[in-house]
Amino acid sequence: MRALLGVIVDIILLRRGPEHVPASPALLAVVIAVYAAAVAITASLFGPSEQRWAIELVVAITATLVFYQLALTFAKKRERFTQTMTAIFAVRAIFTPLLIPMMGALLAAMKGGQPAPSMLALLLLAGMIWNFVIDVRIVRTAFEWPTPGAVMMVIAQQLVMLAIFIMLVGTPPTPPA
Repeated sequence: MRALLGVIVDIILLRRGPEHVPASPALLAVVIAVYAAAVAITASLFGPSEQRWAIELVVAITATLVFYQLALTFAKKRERFTQTMTAIFAVRAIFTPLLIPMMGALLAAMKGGQPAPSMLALLLLAGMIWNFVIDVRIVRTAFEWPTPGAVMMVIAQQLVMLAIFIMLVGTPPTPPA
């Protein structure tokens, strides 16, 4: 377990890639469960009350798994699915509990008519950008593609996830002015 955490930290610091994660379906299931628990706890404690975090969580997990399963199959790299997903969900399990409270605080400040704290907004932006960079690095390594292709793949996955969420739930309610 300690060795796995070291690998995940190295992935976050861009020193290693998903190929260093054990290819274990059981480990992938555990990592997804840890990610789901982390999101559930932080979203229920720090997320906006009207946020549909449970539906968002199910859509995020399912869409990510299906999207990359199809993409890796089409790229003829299906054997890399387990390691790639383990790396992506392990990174999300670490980043999401850090980002949700920041986003909740920013949304609460905006709802209250107060200006959003700029340092908090910058930290949230930096965390989201770093998470994106890590996802691109994982995808680039898994698919053996150049960086622009990996960037497009990660953006496509996010857009597919957003489209699925909108189709299932509709657009989120607009906050009152």
